[in-house]
Amino acid sequence: MANNIAFQPMGNTSVIAVTGTSANTTVISNSPVNQFMISNIGTNPAFVAISTLANVTAAIPTAGTPAQGFCIPGGQIKVISAIQSSPTQTMYAAAVSNATTTIYITPGEGL
Repeated sequence: MANNIAFQPMGNTSVIAVTGTSANTTVISNSPVNQFMISNIGTNPAFVAISTLANVTAAIPTAGTPAQGFCIPGGQIKVISAIQSSPTQTMYAAAVSNATTTIYITPGEGL
């Protein structure tokens, strides 16, 4: 459940080297969580998708064509809520961008 506390990391940080092709990584928590801190340390926006499916794919939407994922602007950090995960369930993240950037994803709880 989401908390009104400062973000508390509860697992290892994963990294995605983002390009124009959707790339995946695993996100593993060390206790039950349903929030993820996503940091885009580059200057280019990236679209990120989080799922329990290993083959999750992020896509860049175009006018009239919705796509899976949400935008993390360059240089921004966002905490999002997703499906509850446990230490025994591996979560997956995918990211894509029109240019190169780097995304870090950390499981945890809080704002």
